[in-house]
Amino acid sequence: ESGWHGAFGWRAFASFGNPTALASWLAIALTFLFFSRFQTPLPDYSARMRRLLNCALFFAACGVLASGTRAAWMALVIVALLQLRRKKWVLIVGLTALVPIALAILSLRVESVQARFELAGAALSSAKITRVDALGRGDPYPAVRFWLGTGPDLQVVVLEQNLPNRVPGEMPDRAHQMLLDGYLSIGLLGVSSWLWLMTAVWLGCGPANKGVIYALIAGLITWQFGFALSAEKALCALLLGSMYVSQTYPLAAPPQKNSVWINVVAGLLAAFSI
Repeated sequence: ESGWHGAFGWRAFASFGNPTALASWLAIALTFLFFSRFQTPLPDYSARMRRLLNCALFFAACGVLASGTRAAWMALVIVALLQLRRKKWVLIVGLTALVPIALAILSLRVESVQARFELAGAALSSAKITRVDALGRGDPYPAVRFWLGTGPDLQVVVLEQNLPNRVPGEMPDRAHQMLLDGYLSIGLLGVSSWLWLMTAVWLGCGPANKGVIYALIAGLITWQFGFALSAEKALCALLLGSMYVSQTYPLAAPPQKNSVWINVVAGLLAAFSI
């Protein structure tokens, strides 16, 4: 599906409601699909499974391309180049050539780049947020917004005050940058918890689950220029967790049980990060 109120034109967005959200999710899924198909040593893959993975790779790639999201394109190129890290000269040449290519891609929609700078400035600007509930009562604890944010996917509360000259109906609801969006919606505690979880995933991955690392890299690069919805972050956490478990522990050797306090801490961190 494309053409969200005429704002995106030909760009595909599917059920995510925004092509940027679709592309960032597909970049993660596409990266892991590639590793599952070509680099995971599973000799018991049937011919039917290989055909299904081939179809999934094809349609996921078409979705990323049709989304028109340049950040996802560049994220997948960088992930592909990192696969060549053993051939250092290829990696150096590729990353060097990526700079002018990225600039050329960004020049396709200059107004989009300018809007992102405006959004970043608005997100970093202080604003006196006046919020009321359904009964007209004001926010009794405005000081905690620094720590807990304004609520998931409610960045527009801040952006409306710092971007006052927007045409009605065209007010952006995201800062289009992962850390800034996280700070506005879930506060400093939420961002810290999310980064802690991602770091734990990163440090916990070994040679057996390279797909998790590269999928995480693809998502992090894409989210530096886009955004992730709350539901999308939950999907990402579930996908990364399932990828980590499936690639780390074979069926014959299930993971050892963790202590209760580890599960409690992990649950609290997950709650804050979402």
